[in-house]
Amino acid sequence: MLGAGAAAILGTPVNAQVTFTKPIRIIVGQPAGGGTDSIARLLAQGMSDALGQSIVIENRPGAGGTIGNAVAASAAPDGYTLMLGEIACLSISPTLYSGTIDPQGAFEPIGLVASNTFALVANPKAGFKDLPDLIAKAKARPGSISYATPGNGTLQHLAAELFKSSAGISMEHIPYKGGAPATMAVLSGEVPVALIGIPPLVPHIASGKLQPLAVGSSKRVRELPDVPTFAESGVKDFEAIIWYGLVAPKGTPKDVLAALHAAADKAVAMPTVQAGFAKAGVEPMTSTAEQFASLIKSERSKWEKVIRAANVKVD
Repeated sequence: MLGAGAAAILGTPVNAQVTFTKPIRIIVGQPAGGGTDSIARLLAQGMSDALGQSIVIENRPGAGGTIGNAVAASAAPDGYTLMLGEIACLSISPTLYSGTIDPQGAFEPIGLVASNTFALVANPKAGFKDLPDLIAKAKARPGSISYATPGNGTLQHLAAELFKSSAGISMEHIPYKGGAPATMAVLSGEVPVALIGIPPLVPHIASGKLQPLAVGSSKRVRELPDVPTFAESGVKDFEAIIWYGLVAPKGTPKDVLAALHAAADKAVAMPTVQAGFAKAGVEPMTSTAEQFASLIKSERSKWEKVIRAANVKVD
């Protein structure tokens, strides 16, 4: 089972037989300043303390994280180049972008470090009482309700397609170029509902400017404890989380992978890292390398089916 809290691993020793003698770099396939980048920098600080070696972040954004994939996969498998991958680049983008590397064949999973999810929110003037009410109105008038997401092929878009299929409804997708413009669209009433990552939504929900209808995870989230999940609202077996984990180039020695895994676990357990994660709106998460490999595979299969069924295309 994957661990959501890391308090129990504070005493995990880093492999004393492996010594890192030069700086380590972590590739991030997203721009500097974004959520993935913030997580990487927090993790790097903690891992640097655990390993006694400096760690630098190298941003290689573009093409849904596949550019970062290619850079990390082509590096020497010596433990000095890692990648902080997330669901997009490791399990979704390989289906959306043709001709890209296969992450399952290109990387050695190290372990998960964090996760978060999104919320389905509505402009209060749209008049939806709750998720069942939205579903009922969408069934009564197919295609009449539009929804915003941060863009084509994002997890939020795929989750919306899964939701529509599971609920048996039709809604119009309006993709925006990122979470901020999608948030502004639902705040202004340009679209009645949106699926967006939770952290930027919290103040708007607290002020009553947005109405939360459901969260995408299988359990309720700390930031919105009164908001039900999709499953609690009648959409059975629904779960969509954004997870983050470390991988290394294929062929990295097992003892090096073990040392990096131990350092990552120690970092995730550090109070300073956990405080930073909380500020960024993500939950600490740990796993074995085998659990992470299984998740990458199962999530790829799950979302590939959604992409094919909905004929999702990227811009």
